[in-house]
Amino acid sequence: MAKVLRESPGIVVLDEGHKPRSTKPRLRKALMKVETAQRVLLSGTLFQNNFCEYFNILCLARPKFIHEVLRELDQNFKRKKMRMKNPRQLESRARKIFVDTIVRKINSDDGEERIQGLNMLRNITSGFIDVYEGGASDNLPGL
Repeated sequence: MAKVLRESPGIVVLDEGHKPRSTKPRLRKALMKVETAQRVLLSGTLFQNNFCEYFNILCLARPKFIHEVLRELDQNFKRKKMRMKNPRQLESRARKIFVDTIVRKINSDDGEERIQGLNMLRNITSGFIDVYEGGASDNLPGL
């Protein structure tokens, strides 16, 4: 049954989606093995300046994010079509490049560099991140 659940769900919806943000918990490891293109992570908890945890959640929400980061930010990956066989190595490399490139800019004291980092983050996540900031449905009961 576990194999069926890992290999054939049409969608995974995870409430409290911020909880498996570390690379250590068994929950995150199990969820990363689920083979589905559609994942929804719901969270009312903000990420507070821990970009490694934020990266982990982005990878959980969109497993191909690892390859997207490498294609976008790693010159060696682009040039040599570098392919590591171990998914943990790929994720570790993508996390390091994400932090070294985007996060370094966001944390910069230079305003223009900070804006550049935020724009890089926005561009690389624009296809799958949605933030609800309130709206017309605020007057509905229960919301």
